[in-house]
Amino acid sequence: MHGGEALGERLTELREQVADRVAREGMRQGWHAQLSQLTSTARGRATAERAGFTVRSLREWLSEDRTPTKSNRAAIERAYIEDRKTGRSKAIDQELRQQLSNPPRGTRIEVYTEDAPDTPRRQPTVDPDRWDEILDAFEDDDYDDLENIWEDIVDDMDTSGNEGDLLVAYVSSLGF
Repeated sequence: MHGGEALGERLTELREQVADRVAREGMRQGWHAQLSQLTSTARGRATAERAGFTVRSLREWLSEDRTPTKSNRAAIERAYIEDRKTGRSKAIDQELRQQLSNPPRGTRIEVYTEDAPDTPRRQPTVDPDRWDEILDAFEDDDYDDLENIWEDIVDDMDTSGNEGDLLVAYVSSLGF
Protein backbone atom coordinates (compact mmCIF):
# COMPACT_ATOMS: atom_id res chain seq x y z
CA MET A 1 0.00 0.00 0.00
CA HIS A 2 1.09 3.56 -0.53
CA GLY A 3 2.87 5.10 2.45
CA GLY A 4 0.27 7.88 2.64
CA GLU A 5 -2.51 5.31 2.97
CA ALA A 6 -0.52 3.43 5.64
CA LEU A 7 0.03 6.74 7.43
CA GLY A 8 -3.73 7.41 7.45
CA GLU A 9 -4.51 3.89 8.71
CA ARG A 10 -1.95 4.11 11.52
CA LEU A 11 -3.17 7.57 12.55
CA THR A 12 -6.75 6.23 12.65
CA GLU A 13 -5.65 3.41 14.98
CA LEU A 14 -3.68 5.79 17.19
CA ARG A 15 -6.55 8.31 17.31
CA GLU A 16 -8.91 5.53 18.45
CA GLN A 17 -6.49 4.59 21.25
CA VAL A 18 -6.26 8.21 22.38
CA ALA A 19 -10.06 8.59 22.10
CA ASP A 20 -10.66 5.52 24.30
CA ARG A 21 -8.29 6.85 26.96
CA VAL A 22 -9.74 10.40 26.85
CA ALA A 23 -13.34 9.10 26.92
CA ARG A 24 -12.64 7.00 30.00
CA GLU A 25 -10.85 9.77 31.93
CA GLY A 26 -13.22 11.15 34.54
CA MET A 27 -15.88 8.71 33.41
CA ARG A 28 -18.93 8.47 35.63
CA GLN A 29 -19.33 5.14 37.35
CA GLY A 30 -22.55 3.20 37.32
CA TRP A 31 -25.20 2.84 34.65
CA HIS A 32 -27.57 5.37 36.26
CA ALA A 33 -24.98 8.14 36.39
CA GLN A 34 -23.91 7.36 32.81
CA LEU A 35 -27.51 7.35 31.59
CA SER A 36 -28.28 10.61 33.39
CA GLN A 37 -25.26 12.25 31.79
CA LEU A 38 -26.06 10.72 28.39
CA THR A 39 -29.64 11.98 28.34
CA SER A 40 -28.77 15.48 29.57
CA THR A 41 -27.89 16.76 26.08
CA ALA A 42 -29.50 16.56 22.65
CA ARG A 43 -26.35 14.89 21.29
CA GLY A 44 -26.49 12.30 24.09
CA ARG A 45 -30.17 11.61 23.52
CA ALA A 46 -29.46 11.08 19.82
CA THR A 47 -26.67 8.65 20.77
CA ALA A 48 -29.08 6.77 23.06
CA GLU A 49 -31.61 6.60 20.25
CA ARG A 50 -28.98 5.22 17.86
CA ALA A 51 -28.15 2.62 20.53
CA GLY A 52 -31.77 1.48 20.27
CA PHE A 53 -33.14 2.72 23.59
CA THR A 54 -36.80 3.73 23.60
CA VAL A 55 -38.02 6.84 25.38
CA ARG A 56 -40.15 4.60 27.59
CA SER A 57 -37.19 2.47 28.65
CA LEU A 58 -35.06 5.54 29.33
CA ARG A 59 -37.79 7.05 31.54
CA GLU A 60 -38.29 3.80 33.46
CA TRP A 61 -34.57 3.32 33.99
CA LEU A 62 -33.97 6.91 35.06
CA SER A 63 -36.91 6.86 37.48
CA GLU A 64 -35.67 3.47 38.71
CA ASP A 65 -39.09 1.89 38.06
CA ARG A 66 -37.18 -0.75 36.16
CA THR A 67 -33.52 -1.82 36.08
CA PRO A 68 -31.80 -2.39 32.73
CA THR A 69 -30.60 -5.90 31.95
CA LYS A 70 -26.88 -6.68 31.99
CA SER A 71 -26.71 -6.35 28.19
CA ASN A 72 -28.57 -3.01 28.34
CA ARG A 73 -26.17 -1.75 31.04
CA ALA A 74 -23.28 -2.66 28.72
CA ALA A 75 -25.05 -0.85 25.86
CA ILE A 76 -25.54 2.21 28.11
CA GLU A 77 -21.81 2.27 28.83
CA ARG A 78 -20.94 1.91 25.12
CA ALA A 79 -23.32 4.75 24.20
CA TYR A 80 -21.94 6.90 27.03
CA ILE A 81 -18.35 6.35 25.85
CA GLU A 82 -19.31 7.03 22.22
CA ASP A 83 -20.94 10.28 23.30
CA ARG A 84 -17.89 11.29 25.33
CA LYS A 85 -15.62 10.63 22.35
CA THR A 86 -17.80 12.80 20.13
CA GLY A 87 -17.92 15.58 22.70
CA ARG A 88 -14.18 15.49 23.23
CA SER A 89 -13.01 15.21 19.62
CA LYS A 90 -11.13 18.51 19.81
CA ALA A 91 -9.30 17.38 22.97
CA ILE A 92 -8.52 14.05 21.29
CA ASP A 93 -7.07 15.78 18.23
CA GLN A 94 -5.00 18.13 20.43
CA GLU A 95 -3.60 15.22 22.46
CA LEU A 96 -2.76 13.28 19.30
CA ARG A 97 -1.03 16.35 17.85
CA GLN A 98 0.95 16.90 21.06
CA GLN A 99 1.92 13.23 21.28
CA LEU A 100 3.21 13.03 17.71
CA SER A 101 4.79 16.49 17.40
CA ASN A 102 6.95 15.78 20.47
CA PRO A 103 8.84 19.09 20.29
CA PRO A 104 11.67 19.66 19.68
CA ARG A 105 12.61 16.18 18.44
CA GLY A 106 9.58 14.96 16.51
CA THR A 107 8.46 11.32 16.34
CA ARG A 108 10.15 8.40 14.66
CA ILE A 109 8.25 6.35 12.08
CA GLU A 110 9.10 2.68 11.68
CA VAL A 111 8.81 1.82 7.99
CA TYR A 112 8.02 -1.79 7.13
CA THR A 113 8.50 -2.40 3.42
CA GLU A 114 6.59 -4.92 1.34
CA ASP A 115 9.75 -6.98 0.75
CA ALA A 116 10.55 -7.22 4.51
CA PRO A 117 7.26 -6.78 6.42
CA ASP A 118 8.63 -8.00 9.78
CA THR A 119 11.68 -5.76 10.04
CA PRO A 120 11.66 -1.97 10.02
CA ARG A 121 13.78 -0.91 7.06
CA ARG A 122 14.17 2.65 8.18
CA GLN A 123 13.18 4.74 11.20
CA PRO A 124 13.17 8.39 10.13
CA THR A 125 12.27 11.01 12.68
CA VAL A 126 9.57 13.36 11.40
CA ASP A 127 9.97 16.88 12.77
CA PRO A 128 7.15 18.63 14.66
CA ASP A 129 6.35 21.05 11.80
CA ARG A 130 5.86 18.13 9.40
CA TRP A 131 3.57 16.41 11.94
CA ASP A 132 1.37 19.52 11.99
CA GLU A 133 1.08 19.24 8.20
CA ILE A 134 0.35 15.48 8.41
CA LEU A 135 -2.29 15.90 11.13
CA ASP A 136 -3.97 18.80 9.31
CA ALA A 137 -4.39 16.56 6.26
CA PHE A 138 -5.56 13.65 8.43
CA GLU A 139 -8.13 15.75 10.31
CA ASP A 140 -9.44 17.02 6.94
CA ASP A 141 -9.63 13.42 5.61
CA ASP A 142 -7.36 14.52 2.75
CA TYR A 143 -5.69 11.24 1.82
CA ASP A 144 -4.31 12.69 -1.43
CA ASP A 145 -2.41 15.24 0.66
CA LEU A 146 -1.20 12.45 2.99
CA GLU A 147 0.20 10.61 -0.04
CA ASN A 148 1.95 13.79 -1.23
CA ILE A 149 3.39 14.40 2.24
CA TRP A 150 4.60 10.79 2.40
CA GLU A 151 6.31 11.17 -0.97
CA ASP A 152 8.03 14.33 0.35
CA ILE A 153 9.24 12.35 3.38
CA VAL A 154 10.56 9.65 1.02
CA ASP A 155 12.32 12.29 -1.09
CA ASP A 156 13.87 13.90 2.02
CA MET A 157 15.18 10.55 3.19
CA ASP A 158 16.45 9.52 -0.27
CA THR A 159 18.56 12.67 -0.48
CA SER A 160 20.05 12.24 2.99
CA GLY A 161 23.04 10.27 1.67
CA ASN A 162 21.94 6.80 2.78
CA GLU A 163 21.85 5.34 -0.72
CA GLY A 164 21.78 1.73 0.51
CA ASP A 165 18.82 2.28 2.82
CA LEU A 166 16.25 4.25 0.85
CA LEU A 167 12.63 4.55 1.86
CA VAL A 168 10.06 3.45 -0.64
CA ALA A 169 6.68 4.93 -1.41
CA TYR A 170 4.91 1.60 -0.94
CA VAL A 171 5.04 -0.11 2.46
CA SER A 172 3.40 -3.04 4.24
CA SER A 173 2.82 -0.98 7.42
CA LEU A 174 4.07 1.86 9.58
CA GLY A 175 4.65 2.18 13.31
CA PHE A 176 5.20 5.22 15.52
